[in-house]
Parts: sequence; C-alpha cells; structure tokens
Amino acid sequence: MFPQQNTMRPRPPRTFHQELSVEAAVAGTLSHLQAHLEERATRNASAPWLAEALEYTASWPLRLLQQLLPEAGASGWHLWEQRLRYFVYERAGLIFTDSLFDLVVDFPDSLPTLHDLRACLENTSLLSHVAQCFAAATKKRLLHPGAATSDIVQQYIFSIRAMRHVDPTDTALAPARAATQDYLRTRRDAIRCIVGLLTADEEGEDNVVLEELEGEGEAGGAGVPLIPCFDGPDADLQALAEAERWRPEPVDAVERVTGSDAVSQLVGIWGSKDLLVTEYRSLLADRLLAKQGYDCDRELRTLELLKLRFGDAVLHTAEIMLKDLADSKRINANIRSAARGAARGEQAATVTATMLSALYWPQGSVPAPDEADLRLPPDVGSWLEEYGQAYHALKAPRKLQWCPSQGVVQLEVTVGNQALELTVTPAQAITLLSFRERSEWGEAELAEQTGQTPAMARRNASFWVQQGVLHEAAQPGGARVYARNRVLQASTGGWSGPPAEDEGAEGGGPALDAGLQAMAAYEPFILGMLANFDSLPQDRIHNMLKMFVSDPPYDKTLDQLSAFLAHLVAQERLTCEGGTMYKQKL
Repeated sequence: MFPQQNTMRPRPPRTFHQELSVEAAVAGTLSHLQAHLEERATRNASAPWLAEALEYTASWPLRLLQQLLPEAGASGWHLWEQRLRYFVYERAGLIFTDSLFDLVVDFPDSLPTLHDLRACLENTSLLSHVAQCFAAATKKRLLHPGAATSDIVQQYIFSIRAMRHVDPTDTALAPARAATQDYLRTRRDAIRCIVGLLTADEEGEDNVVLEELEGEGEAGGAGVPLIPCFDGPDADLQALAEAERWRPEPVDAVERVTGSDAVSQLVGIWGSKDLLVTEYRSLLADRLLAKQGYDCDRELRTLELLKLRFGDAVLHTAEIMLKDLADSKRINANIRSAARGAARGEQAATVTATMLSALYWPQGSVPAPDEADLRLPPDVGSWLEEYGQAYHALKAPRKLQWCPSQGVVQLEVTVGNQALELTVTPAQAITLLSFRERSEWGEAELAEQTGQTPAMARRNASFWVQQGVLHEAAQPGGARVYARNRVLQASTGGWSGPPAEDEGAEGGGPALDAGLQAMAAYEPFILGMLANFDSLPQDRIHNMLKMFVSDPPYDKTLDQLSAFLAHLVAQERLTCEGGTMYKQKL
C-alpha cells in the first residue's frame, strides 16, 4: 500500500460571466472606496484620517468582496486585503499631495496629516509625483512678484521643517528647494531680508529664521544631525531601537544637501557666508545707532548664535561694535558718578554718548567728524566739551571727536502754559534752540545760523510747524519766515511746504501733488522695508532706495522723500516716532 498523497487540484477556469462579475464587484468596491476617501478628506481636512480609512476598508469593502467572491480562499483574501490597502495609501497620498502646500502653510498644526502622507509614501511609489506637484504649487503660489521677500523666506523655512516629517531623504523637497533658491537669487533684497529677520526683535509676528537659528544653537550649533552616542546601562536597547528606526533610502532619492538645516540652506543660496556676514554688520550698525540706550542683550544673543555657525573670526568686528556700546555704558556711568561727586550746581542738561571704534564700524554708517557742519549753540558746545574733558580724564590720552549730526535729543518745550516732551534729531533741536535768541528767523538766516543747507533748515523748521511750536509766514518775493507761537497750535499732521526744488511754485499745491505722484511708485518698496525692519530713519530709507530700487530707478532727493513720508504719515499709513524713526502703522 502506498501512502496517501495530498494533491493540488487546479481551480477550474472562470467563465466569461464570472469574469464580468468579478470585474464589476471590484470596480464597484474601488469606486465606493474612492468616494469614501474624498468625502472623509473634505469633512475635516486638518484632522488625520488615514488610520480610520484603513479600518473602514478592512471592515466593509473587504467583507463585501468576500461575499461576492467566495471561491477566492484564505490566500486570495490576503491578496485582496493588500490590494485594497495599497489602493487606500495611493488615493490618500494623491489627496494629501493636492493640498500639500496648504499643509506646509499650516505647519505645525498640520503635523498629523503630514505623518499620514509619510505613511502613504512608505507604502507606494508616489515620491517623485509628490516632489513635482509640490514644486509646481510653490512656483505658482509663492515664487511670483506679488509675494514679499520675507514671506518667501519664511515659507521656505516652513517647507524645510514640514517636509522633514514627510520625507527625511529630502527627495520630495528637492525640486521646490531648487526653484526657491533660484528665485531668491533674483531678488536684490533677499540677503538684507534674511539678515533683517535674524536681527529682528522678539516681539511681533513669528520669526522662523530666528527660531531656526536659536533651535540650532540649543542643539549645539552645528546645524547637522549629531552621531548617536550609546552609553550607560541601556546602551544595547538604545542601539537596537536606533537600528529598528533605520529605513533604506528610496531608489529615486536625491543626494542630500550638505548642512540640511534651514539656515545652512539659506546661506548656501549664494554659496558663501561673506555676503550675509557683511549685510549683518551693516544692519547691526543701523540698529545700534538707532538705540536710545545701551541695552544690547537681544543683539548679543543673535551674535553668539551666529558665531556658533560661522565662527568667531568673521564676526570679530561685529563683536567690537557691541563691545563699544557696553564700554560706552560703563564710561557714561563713571562720568555721571564723577560729576555728582564734584558738588557742582545742577546741570542744565544731561549728556550721554556712545563711543565708537570707527575703524571697526561699516564704512558710511557714521559720518566723519569733519563732515558734520551743524553749528551748535554755545551752551550745547560747552556741555559736550565738559563731557569730553571728563572722558579724557578717564581714558587719557584718548579724546572724543563728536559727530553732532548723530544721535537724538530729548527736549521739553514750553509754549505758553503748555509743555511738550519730544525726542528729535540734533538738527531739529538746534533749529528750535535758535529761536531762544530771536522770535523770528528768515529761511536763509536760519540756515546760516545753524550750519544747515536751506533745504535742511526748511525741513527741520517745518517739523516744528507741524508740532504747533512755530508758524510760517510768506514774505513778499516768496521768502519764508518762521516765528514762535505764543500758544501751542494744533498739530497739522503733515508736511507744511513743498519740496526744495519746487520753491518757485505759487502756493506749492500743484507742485506738491506732482511730487507725491512721482514718489507713489516707491510706496511699496518703502512699506516693504518697514515691514521687514520694524523702524528706519529717513536717511536710511533714502540710501536703501538708491541701492536696491532699479525699476523704476530711484533718483529723488531727500526733500522729496521727506515730503512723501510726511504724506504717508498724514494718510495714517506710517507713524513717525520722535520725528526720526518711521514705522508701519499697525
């Protein structure tokens, strides 16, 4: 007797009608599943739903197929389950891809949905499709002239952050990254915008560039993943967990970018850190010179983070700039202490100074002492000379060389029985102090008395007309005369006269309107600057427009810009703090 053998009987072939039944059942099931996925995606796009969709597939569509195709058997049902799961991963991945740009915008709130997309990519071959679709959406919705450079930079960093959770190999981000970097190279203000975000105050809207830099500083500043170190009693378990997390890179993975963190990729746009460091020094100088005190904790924190990334050598001059303010604070305190101990009479004014090591500050940020032609009143000159002597006594043989046009002056102005407390520029202060000697000055006389050009004298006198301290009277022949008010007049909120080159225009109205129309083309650039840098002085706005605006070319004078800024203030588009710093009205 031979032992009984198990034999595999071939399954009888399906008939034509059976094949049609199978195709109809499968098509109907997939169509229903597709509709269910689309309906679930539109119900609450921000909530994760992939796991729920997979559970639904196993509970209903698969059981339906089991009822319609009873002859499939256990192995057949396993294959159908895998096919349906693949269908869900693929269709869900396509749905997520269509809204991927919005998911990046909503990051980190959209993190659960991004994790769902990652699961879809791990179980399908959609990676290259996701990369191309995300690049196309980025070009269409972000990389166009209507987007502000700061928005492009911040969205670029959001993309890097978000896509790390979708595809750690960077393959899905590569085309969009290349397109964004190419586009930022065409933006002249890109470097300045990036540095402006790095040096911005903590207050205000979210600053993802600074957050990224601070995050890397807390992680060690290297900007690259650290090599795992397995020490201690649980070293074996840590190593095993790390090995289990490892996944092979997909076959279509791109070569990783050196320094995959956001700041490294921003710097890599121009291939060198020199441009960014140079721009950082320039903006740091502007911020320090605009300060009305010596508090530099925020700037010092940013400098330390940048030194971790770029090294000490390239930022040595920036470190000296901050050291100048720290030294100035200490020296100023010593001079004040010595003055109080001298038992002199009460001082008429308090002088504080910032001592700058001119060789280490960016060229052009501070004018040379011999370039300042302002003629100081005798009492102001004596206060500065007294302060300089006290400095020489502390730091002999060093002596101070004053830059009278720099800094700010805090004035208390009394008109009638009303008082004003204002922070103004030295030129504006000197203009008003001239009216202590005489109650009335002609424009030419005022310019000669204060060492200003007629245009500067007119602009600074017009500021006091706006404040209601002075009034302007036209003399025969078109000459202007400024006189003190006996009572404080209501502030006009605008500029009181035409630009310097329109002196001959009768009444100044038509010429002023024409000047405002000519300047209107530059309004978006001005608003963009103030959106990025919080506040800027008029001279800095003028220089930045000359440097960066080429379409249309900026060829206006400082007086024209002054008139236009005053117009924007009157229209409540801007605010002017202390008569010196302009910022966007919130």
